[in-house]
Amino acid sequence: MKLMRKIFTLFLAQVFIVSLGLAQSDLSITDIRFSSDNSNQIPGGIQTTFSVTLLNNGPLTLATGDTTHISVVYGIEFHTMEYILTTDLDSGETMTLNFGESHRVTFDASIDTITVSASISCNQDPNSVNDLLAEEFYIQTSINNDWKSKGITIVSPSNLNGFDIDNGTNIPPPLTEINVELNNNGTVTYLQGSIIEYQIFINDDIRSLEGVIKDSDVEPGQSTVRVITNQAKLPAIPIDTAGAFQLCAKTMAASDNVSSNDASCLIFTMVDNYDPNDPINWPQGTDERALSNSDIYAADGSIVIKTTASDYSFSLFDLSGKLVMSDRFTRDTKVNVKSFNSGVYFIRLELDGQQPITEKIVLY
Repeated sequence: MKLMRKIFTLFLAQVFIVSLGLAQSDLSITDIRFSSDNSNQIPGGIQTTFSVTLLNNGPLTLATGDTTHISVVYGIEFHTMEYILTTDLDSGETMTLNFGESHRVTFDASIDTITVSASISCNQDPNSVNDLLAEEFYIQTSINNDWKSKGITIVSPSNLNGFDIDNGTNIPPPLTEINVELNNNGTVTYLQGSIIEYQIFINDDIRSLEGVIKDSDVEPGQSTVRVITNQAKLPAIPIDTAGAFQLCAKTMAASDNVSSNDASCLIFTMVDNYDPNDPINWPQGTDERALSNSDIYAADGSIVIKTTASDYSFSLFDLSGKLVMSDRFTRDTKVNVKSFNSGVYFIRLELDGQQPITEKIVLY
């Protein structure tokens, strides 16, 4: 009897081991996505990332730390990604993996149809039958792809609207931060990592920008807010010009089939309250010349400042009003400007608690 028990126990153990060997994970790819609509139509010319969706078909959980290898092929293009799971993937669950900005692609509008194949491999997956998926995508220019400029906001400077240019003695502050809200008004879902193109302009100063969709996909009806803080990418505010101006944003999405909603504008005004009877506006007035006996001129690639002031700030603006240099100095100094282009500039000198001096200077 004891011998029979041992044989039966050994038999059960062998069955259990065989069962463990058979109960492996089984991963498959169920979907391939580019920035497209539900019919796999891609707007011609857009810069899009792509993603794949994985399904755990097996009875076991694919554990955190397990590694998968995914490949995507179309034409002569070949993209691969190694992905280490950051969370468990239970039996029956799916996971979508975006290949990211480094795998961004552009499909020329002259292409008609492309066949895209995706495959997956994993050490825990012995079943290769369902590892490959192929889908067709269609490059279109007449697709319902529509980006709308929903609004533009000046975050900084906060005192721009109604700024007193005072007949040129005060230079308007440059734009330092603006927000632009762009709305996906069509039927195309733009994947995270894809590019959205737009322009910002005041008058003829037009800046063409490319923004990366960062946090998540932007589906139809959703918006993305672009925050621009780089002054080099912001248009300049006209100097010494009173009136109403428009700061505008315009979407420039490829194959955008609606042009009537591409632009939105914000109006701000510049005023000129110059009063010739106010000593602040006198060229040689006491307040205007708070930096005692100051003398400013250009010579040999430098701006020379001669003054008896013990401490003052120096700001240099180009003709468009954009700040190109700032510093603090004590008494006489020379500012090296050899790297700057020739032309007209404005200098502002400020002593704490005193009215600033603004001078026009020509660099050669």
